[in-house]
Amino acid sequence: MVIKRDYEKSYSDYIDVLFNLPLGDVVYNVYPKKDTLEMTLIEYQLGGKREQKYKFLIKGIDQQIKANRYDNVPQETLNRKYTRLRGQCVNKTAEAMRKKQVNGVYKNTSVDKVIVGVLNETKKQTESPECNMSMTIL
Repeated sequence: MVIKRDYEKSYSDYIDVLFNLPLGDVVYNVYPKKDTLEMTLIEYQLGGKREQKYKFLIKGIDQQIKANRYDNVPQETLNRKYTRLRGQCVNKTAEAMRKKQVNGVYKNTSVDKVIVGVLNETKKQTESPECNMSMTIL
């Protein structure tokens, strides 16, 4: 797992994860649910542990699965071989903001107040108490 923190170029941590998993499990259990995968990262500290849930985005496996046509091969047979699964953990609030559409007429307000309002509303909808987003409008 690699965590990159560059908030000038990105709005949240970039967490890249690499697994070696049985191919059959990936083809039959993981890949069909690729759009709804979540990952919980647990950080152990002296005072206890901290859990944070992320949306998990699989990277670069579509072509491998489609090109090899594993449909007729039993899961147990495929599980004899391992494959690398790479993905990115995305903060749930940041993921919701990435897809958020904002429209309407906002009278007597500034752009930064609208953006902060949208951030706060999205945070409430995703129920993410760990969200520590801040922004500066230049």
